Amino acid sequence: MTGQAVAVIGAGVAGLAAAKSLREEGLHPTVFEKTSHLGGLWRYDDAAVGGGGPAYRSLHTNVSRHAMGYSDHPIPSSLPDFPSHRQFLEYLESYADRFALHRHLRLEHEVLAVRAANDHWELEARGVGGDRTHRFDAVMVCSGRHQAPQWPALEGRESFRGEIVHSMDYTEPAPFAGRTVLVIGVGSSGVDLAEELAPVARRTFLSTSRGAWFVPRTIKGRPADHNVTRLGNLLPIRLRQKFFRHLVEGEYRARGFDLASCRMPIPSFDLLRSRLTPGKDLVRLIAERAVEVVPEIRRLEGNSVELADGRRETVDAIVAATGYRVETPFFEPGLVPQEGRTPRLYKHVFTPRLNGLAFVGVPWVIGAYPPVLELQARWAARVFAGRCSLPAPEAMEDRIGRYVGRTQRERVRFDRVQPIDYMDDIAREIGCHPRPWRHPRLLIPLLTGPVLPAHYRLDGPGRWPDAAATIARGTRRGR
Repeated sequence: MTGQAVAVIGAGVAGLAAAKSLREEGLHPTVFEKTSHLGGLWRYDDAAVGGGGPAYRSLHTNVSRHAMGYSDHPIPSSLPDFPSHRQFLEYLESYADRFALHRHLRLEHEVLAVRAANDHWELEARGVGGDRTHRFDAVMVCSGRHQAPQWPALEGRESFRGEIVHSMDYTEPAPFAGRTVLVIGVGSSGVDLAEELAPVARRTFLSTSRGAWFVPRTIKGRPADHNVTRLGNLLPIRLRQKFFRHLVEGEYRARGFDLASCRMPIPSFDLLRSRLTPGKDLVRLIAERAVEVVPEIRRLEGNSVELADGRRETVDAIVAATGYRVETPFFEPGLVPQEGRTPRLYKHVFTPRLNGLAFVGVPWVIGAYPPVLELQARWAARVFAGRCSLPAPEAMEDRIGRYVGRTQRERVRFDRVQPIDYMDDIAREIGCHPRPWRHPRLLIPLLTGPVLPAHYRLDGPGRWPDAAATIARGTRRGR
């Protein structure tokens, strides 16, 4: 299909990587973005309602810049370990500038419908000049996981006299000053919001049904994700869990906190199943009683909240940091099979029965998203270009079914992926899996250093001449 046209839906991290990857394979991408700018969830606008998207004014990355960037365009070392949303957006814009991606963008073009025809795809989009139908040879859906807010089921919500907002509409803590606030959810957004509400709110509750492990962003002065290495990934899962738990508990002890005395539910430390949420000050705030962790909500009534343990609390505002749904309203219902709330895809990218369709950004990544999305985009682009082949549809469906069965037996979410295992799997499909034995001078940083995106530019298609130097430089302290 070399030289043919591919539609890309969304101009965030995934869409930019898709445009670059498609062009490198000799294809012609057209990126449809419904807003007036690139950047997706990383663009925050003070003038827009709710900041214009999921980002809030204080948002920073929870993963270090070393692991967070694209493989052949590292985040500058001049930035802090955990860049702000504004700094990361500037990085995305520099990526688009460097690789001349702007000419492929169709901003303010909302995709209304995507239909499969006999040998092509028809995409209907609404732009400034009205609606128009376009013909493409393939489609790459890069609209991500943060499209539609996922609201919790709250019994008695209609009778609640306080304010209820979703984290998507949260911008800053000032409107909650002096009020009693309950945050639902212990994912990254819930932890971030609880941390910044606590200093200004009268009381701050953090509601969770099962608890989480709140992992400090830094351990022994370095980003926590630097402790996730290829060598460590070779260890049996129980040893890895024991080692990482030891690091987390040791870091908190060094800071003067004992997790057991913090009065919060602590689940088993399970890298495959438990929620591991990066945090900056949450454990300190819990220890100092500035944030109180409480069970899930049983019902609302008036201005009070009844919790699962039977206690009642008077609450002025509830912030639901309960995540988002993957939505593709431009497809006809039933066109793409679902597994729970996410598309049922081969390796989270391809639909077995629909040729020329790929998804980038669907899985829930326990770590950095950009390098995962970039590898998905590189793989899809090579498949569309005819340089990588897929199994027969029946074989893909069989593998999906066996994978679903395994996740159900092991009680693991279907869409949850571990970064090293998943990225290496996709890299093998591309042919860019790092081969440490070919790089003896890089053996130690490759095995014992953080897993940098540049690992996937050392070998195979898309090899980048500066990858080795980036890996050697990026694993030193303070670089």
